[in-house]
Amino acid sequence: MADCQTLSELLNISSTENFVLISPLSIKYNLVCLKNEKKYCTSYSDALAKCVFSKVIVSKLSRSGLGLPHLKLVFERSGADGLEKIIKSRIGSSKVNITKVIAYLTSDKENLL
Repeated sequence: MADCQTLSELLNISSTENFVLISPLSIKYNLVCLKNEKKYCTSYSDALAKCVFSKVIVSKLSRSGLGLPHLKLVFERSGADGLEKIIKSRIGSSKVNITKVIAYLTSDKENLL
């Protein structure tokens, strides 16, 4: 009998306690991120093949709206410090070998267009 009461109590718990509200803004933000990833991810294909970036880093950068040509432009305008700041601001504390990125950006100009 005690088992039946416990089961009844578990089933009577309000379903709103486990309900998670998802705002329309968060849905729109996620859709924009996915659209950005689809748009910019392909610009990193050669850099991925040459192991300049990992797939996770490419996903984070492209979701944030940065393609490889954007990184090249940041490097031309702000140098290594600007490039490092923009990458770290978009991916957080993940480690990226900035010298490897700079070497790639300066050597493979035809792949960035």
